[in-house]
Amino acid sequence: MAGLTVQQKSDFEEHGFVAIEGLLADQECDRFVDHMVRLLDGSKQLEGFAPRTVGERGRTHNQHVYDSLALEYLILPQLRAPLRDCFNGDEAEGIQTMYFWEGSEQRRHQDQYYLPACISAWLAFMDVDESNGTIYVQPGSHRNRLLTKADFEESGEFAGW
Repeated sequence: MAGLTVQQKSDFEEHGFVAIEGLLADQECDRFVDHMVRLLDGSKQLEGFAPRTVGERGRTHNQHVYDSLALEYLILPQLRAPLRDCFNGDEAEGIQTMYFWEGSEQRRHQDQYYLPACISAWLAFMDVDESNGTIYVQPGSHRNRLLTKADFEESGEFAGW
C-alpha cells in the first residue's frame, strides 16, 4: 500500500483522522471475522482464549500476545506507509489490539491518556453505520491538550457536560 495522498495528509493534520477504504480485500476481512466467530462459539480452540456467552461477548484485549493471526493483523504491511505518513516519517509500532464483536464498548475518551503519543488504526472488517458499531471522533481534538477528570468537576472547564 502506498502512503497517504496529499489530500489525506492534509485531512489528517486538520481533523486528526483519515479514512482509507479498501485497505483489506473482502477475503482478508472475512478470514479474521471467521476466525473470531469460531473462537466465540467455541468451534475453534486457542490457548489463552475462552469462549464467551452472548451476554459477555464484549471485546478481546491484546489478543496478539497469544494469537498469531491477531498479531499478523496488528502488523499489517498495508498499514506501514499510511501510519509512517501520520508519524511524519517515523515507523509505527503495534502495541495493543482489541476486537469488538458488537460495536465498541468505548465511551468518550482520549487514547493518549492511556497510550501517550499513540495513533489508533481502526480496521472495520465489515460495513459499519450508526446501528452496528460506528466510531466517533472529535475532529481537531488531536491539537488540544489532554483533558483530565478535573476538567469535568464542578469548577472545571467542562462542568456539566
